[in-house]
Amino acid sequence: MSLTPDDYEVYINYKFVSKFGVNSKTNYACPHCKSGSLVCNEEKVNIEETPNSKIERADECWEQEWARYSFNANLICDKCKESTFCVGIGNLEFYPYNGPEENAPSRIEECYAIELSPVYFEPSIEIFEIPKQCPEKITIELNNAFKLAFSDFSAAGNRIRSCLELYILELNPGAAGSLHSKVESIKQSEPSVYELLMAVKWLGNEGTHEASLKEYDLAFAFTALQHCLKITYTSNQSELKKLASLINSNRGSIIKI
Repeated sequence: MSLTPDDYEVYINYKFVSKFGVNSKTNYACPHCKSGSLVCNEEKVNIEETPNSKIERADECWEQEWARYSFNANLICDKCKESTFCVGIGNLEFYPYNGPEENAPSRIEECYAIELSPVYFEPSIEIFEIPKQCPEKITIELNNAFKLAFSDFSAAGNRIRSCLELYILELNPGAAGSLHSKVESIKQSEPSVYELLMAVKWLGNEGTHEASLKEYDLAFAFTALQHCLKITYTSNQSELKKLASLINSNRGSIIKI
């Protein structure tokens, strides 16, 4: 199967890292109450330009886009009001002025604002909601992947690989051999998740052996794993799957009146 331009565009647009500005609501759910959104307030964030960025200002070709920052912040939930510690990096983004001419900024520098990109959260942020019925050992390993996701894509991919192995053994306790063999062992029994899990396996291998994963690789792996876990552990999905198996075994309706 060959990669088309449309496939390429879809794949590279898989993301989970979302930048945010000062005095703005982020796209991250509160890890405490799970229902609110984290907010970055000016009085709760400390931003400093990096030493290398300051040095680069001496370059006669220096432009605003070269500036780099580091930050730490206590992000506040807009519902439960609990705080989540966050550290990361920042850069200047250009925002063209589109308002009335009489209110236009007098200097181009006024059209720039610092955008913050998180590298670490404490407590960690869930990239996706883990089904409540998911076994604890898989949940623990997934949370380990979430902790690393913003700072080291490949290390998080390695954790996903470990999570995949635990998941496969839940689907087929008798699976043995290499991880590839274990995934192959569910090809017939779990066709709805097999292909996605094999893709997660390949990406996990790259994260483990080559340390070359990009954000879109990890984002796809998270999305694929989320879909599979929903099929296996979400109540209505597992119920449908069980009833389908009964219908298949009965070769027709399981209720005969």
